[in-house]
Amino acid sequence: MIDKRVILTPYVFKKKIHDNEYIGNLLNNKCFIRNTESIEKIINYFTELKSIPQKLKENVKLIERLVEMKVLVNEESLMLPLPNVELEITNYCNSSCVICPREKLSRKKGFMSEDTFSMVISELKKLTVNEVEICGVGEPLLHKNVAKYIKKLKDIGIKRVKMVTNASLLSEDKGNELVDAGLDSIMISFHTIDPYKYSKMMRGLNYNNVLENIKKFINKYNMDIETIITCVICEDNFKEINEFKRFWNEFEVNDLYFQNLQSRAGKLCNVKNPVEKYKCPVLEQGLFISFEGEYLSCSNDFSGESSWGNISDIGFEKCLNHKLDIIRSQSLFEFCKYCDYDFHEQQYLNTDFYKYVTYEGVKK
Repeated sequence: MIDKRVILTPYVFKKKIHDNEYIGNLLNNKCFIRNTESIEKIINYFTELKSIPQKLKENVKLIERLVEMKVLVNEESLMLPLPNVELEITNYCNSSCVICPREKLSRKKGFMSEDTFSMVISELKKLTVNEVEICGVGEPLLHKNVAKYIKKLKDIGIKRVKMVTNASLLSEDKGNELVDAGLDSIMISFHTIDPYKYSKMMRGLNYNNVLENIKKFINKYNMDIETIITCVICEDNFKEINEFKRFWNEFEVNDLYFQNLQSRAGKLCNVKNPVEKYKCPVLEQGLFISFEGEYLSCSNDFSGESSWGNISDIGFEKCLNHKLDIIRSQSLFEFCKYCDYDFHEQQYLNTDFYKYVTYEGVKK
């Protein structure tokens, strides 16, 4: 029996709340489909932090199931896990991919200094962050200290360090350095297995050289490090997806990750219907730090307009509390209006969840 107050979590779709299959999948149990009407009544009631009223006492088992599946949350569990940190050690890149509007990048370009990285390490020691992703809008292997930085992250106890790369600079020596440093996962952007299409999509890179780098790396380290091939699906490659899967499965990569082409907040293609408010899990679940140490909303901020401070002035704890204030307001940044990651506020049920929640290990 639940004797504490509960509240609805933020990401339950409005449009699908009448959908029996959605409800069944939401609760991971098809037998709950018959309870769609009751579930809708429960969800609509707990948009605020409330105790179970007499009129819903007969639905206690169902409420408990909703809590178990994290559709509702108990007040004692009103705590967000610390966000994963996305670390941009450089925003320079040696490719001009058609899926990345790098020509729109107006904020300063450069490499993360050792002083800035030391400040990142100092802040990471204070809070238990589980994952750091070395990515951003640049090619990490261009940074001379990439392996050194990875080792320092592992030395302070970061459980999972991963890196996104186009693999053009993934030589045998560089691969050795990354594995010796303790890199846990490498995500390799490779959007087509057709050499001609590759030259069009990943301009500036050599298909054969990159493919050879990847093959050698997998053959040598597939037991030591998670290797994931990532592919952005667009009009140039959508017809080859099945062939793409067969091709990479022969090399025994750990996983393939497909993502639909996005507008990159309107910089890659126009978004017809900009919106004023969002619920954005990217902002909630991640913490983007630019090479200069600026806290930004995400990698889609090509101008730096979303910065709410620099790591040299604001520590992680204060940064995360400020980020929660932004999330609570739901009035995000100008470029967020043109994001098409499908997180529009009007598609989710309203809830006061963020009024009460805090980040784990962070004081209110």
